[in-house]
Amino acid sequence: MDFRTLSAGAPWLPDDERVAHQRMLAALRRFFRRMGVQDTPLLAMHAADLIATALLVARLERELAGFAAGETTNNQDTREADARLRALIALADAVGKARERMRKAMKELEDYCTRAGTPIDAGIADIMKPIVRKVDDVLEQSLRENPDDGVE
Repeated sequence: MDFRTLSAGAPWLPDDERVAHQRMLAALRRFFRRMGVQDTPLLAMHAADLIATALLVARLERELAGFAAGETTNNQDTREADARLRALIALADAVGKARERMRKAMKELEDYCTRAGTPIDAGIADIMKPIVRKVDDVLEQSLRENPDDGVE
């Protein structure tokens, strides 16, 4: 598997999800290039897992919202209302499990990139560290050249 294969999309997806799949894939590829992550089959598989899981979460959440919005009527019997409530609870549980799987897929992708030598989860401190060092070097050099400008 590679990113070209992934870009063909999944034929079983409806058109709106296929468009979302393409957009997520393009965004991930731009992100990987910007972070210097090398394209590998394993990276493509992790990206595919993350995208599929994100689409599943979105689909389940749409279903949950639609199901929850369904109103009960006065003539609805108790058993039907109870079955509807049980189905709503099961769907909410499925959404939670899918979201947990999505978080796990993101973590696996980050771990893969770290093992491949290109960590993608750089915090602000890591990003700022080289800038701070450069400023420190410039200040030290300036103080060496102009000792009278130092702090008294």
